[in-house]
Formats: sequence, C-alpha cells, structure tokens
Amino acid sequence: MSFDNFQSLPKELQLEVLEQCDPLILLQLQRVSRELESLSIYSIRAKLLKLLYEGDFYISIFSPQHEEMHAELYDAKCVVKEKAKISPTSKSAYLFETSSRNTSHYVSFFEIGDLNGSRDPLRSEVFDKYEGDDGHTHKIHLLVGEDSKYIQLHFGMYLKMERDEIPLRIFCMDTRLKATGSQGEGVLDFCNGMFRIKYKLIKGEELPPRGPYDYEVVFNYFIEFSSFEVNNLYLLNMYKDSH
Repeated sequence: MSFDNFQSLPKELQLEVLEQCDPLILLQLQRVSRELESLSIYSIRAKLLKLLYEGDFYISIFSPQHEEMHAELYDAKCVVKEKAKISPTSKSAYLFETSSRNTSHYVSFFEIGDLNGSRDPLRSEVFDKYEGDDGHTHKIHLLVGEDSKYIQLHFGMYLKMERDEIPLRIFCMDTRLKATGSQGEGVLDFCNGMFRIKYKLIKGEELPPRGPYDYEVVFNYFIEFSSFEVNNLYLLNMYKDSH
C-alpha cells in the first residue's frame, strides 16, 4: 500500500493498518505529521495495554555475590495513569495526544512486587515457586569481599501469557555497581535510557570468620530495588524479537 492510499483511508482503517506495523516503523511515522504521530502513539499504547491485559510481567535479579547464589523473580506491576478516554479518530484527539507530550506515551513505569520464585542459574533455567512468608521484601543479601570493588548484577524481564506454562524472557542485561561507602542510592541506566531501575545499597557488618584459617574479609551488603521504567518501543520491539 502506498502512503497516499494510506492517507486516503478512514482513520479507523488507518489504525487497523498501524496495528500490524513493527514498533520501529511506528516510531518513524511519528515524524511525518501530527496526525500520524497521534495515531502511532495510540497504536503503541494499544499494543502495550494488550500485553498488560493478556499477561503478567516479572523481573529477575541475580548477582554472583548473592548470599545463596539464587536468581530471584519478582512480580512487576505497570503503573498506568490513563487520561480521559478520547477517540483517536476524532480531530480533537490529535491535539490532545501531540501537545501533552506526557512521558507515559513513551515510557512504562513498573513497581516491583512480591518475590514470585527463585532458581540456581548453574542448575536450572526454570524458576521454582517461592513459598516463604517474607516474599514482600525486595532487599537482596550480598556477600562482598574486601578486595571486590564492584557488585555484579544481572536483570531480566519476563512476560507470562495465560497460555504459557513458564514466563518468556523478553530481554536481559548486565551491569556492575561500585561497592563503596556505608550506603547510597541512585538509578542504573541501560541502553541509553531504554531501561532504568532505582536502587538503594547498604553496607552491613563484616562477616565473622567461617573457620580457623579463613583470612578473607567479607562484608554483608543489602541492595533494594523498588521500581523501574522501560521505553515502550524498546519493550515492544524486544517482545517481538523474543518469539
């Protein structure tokens, strides 16, 4: 279909066409005109809301310095602040969508919920269901040697649809965090802002010697994650590539 033919379609049919487009094409169409920008943004939001409605998101967090060497899987709830329901096919919707520049069009915010499962990365790719009573905490216990300057971290985002038995990994990424001072907090940034996660790091007491000949100095560290955000186009594109 040519662009002129697309432009001549009723707005309802234009939306049906855009629904079949890849996320990156929707990004390019936003630069063509204000009307196409509005329709593209609406289509992106519709794709995302469809995923949120049909599936559950999770985030896994792992560090080789974890006290028990477990990767942990947490529930992830998307925080959506919906505006007034305005039809994208009405003329007023174009101005409504393109003038507000609300970051929620481009970024999804997630709150980290209860601990859902855990696994030993060296033994299994499947998360075992967590059955404990303290799953509401997001604080991860780390053991960091005195000579270790960094804490290594690995994140993965998963989506479990109703028809799936196990969650599908959408993307994963690694980073390291400097282990200095008694405590600190900030935001870890990945892929030029495509994925950002807030953290709080607390240095605890020195671990007692584990034997008469244990001369290694090891400290307790606790790292807590509360929320993260993902660029919508990045999320949709990685979901498409994961199939």
